[in-house]
Amino acid sequence: MNKLDQVLLKQKNGFLATIEDNKPRIRPFEIQIFLDSPFKYYLCTANTKEVYRQLQKSPFIEFSLATTDNIILRIKGTIRFDSDLAIKQKIVDTNELVRSIYKTGDNPTFEIFYIEEGEGSITYLDNRTPEYSVINNK
Repeated sequence: MNKLDQVLLKQKNGFLATIEDNKPRIRPFEIQIFLDSPFKYYLCTANTKEVYRQLQKSPFIEFSLATTDNIILRIKGTIRFDSDLAIKQKIVDTNELVRSIYKTGDNPTFEIFYIEEGEGSITYLDNRTPEYSVINNK
């Protein structure tokens, strides 16, 4: 388990930046982290939302969060949509908010995507040395 995993297991809520009309667009989002194989950082949305259309057009994102103990996490890279029903159902089963919106993994508007490749960083506001990770799920 790397430092990104450790931070995300404690806090999954942050902000996701996409590209809209060649400008950044940021919104609150939650990462779903699974430590079993295959290991990936998943996010979800509805295919009726503007964020879905933005990601279809340009699959480049950045996700960021700050913790109460002054850690800044950033992940940037490219995403890939995934239609695996077992993973969709696992997200629904393990996340009360997602379950309240989509009810089941086979909901036709429910979309999941993961960070296919990119990089992550952990920055400490107390001057500790930053930590970096490579993400490769190709």
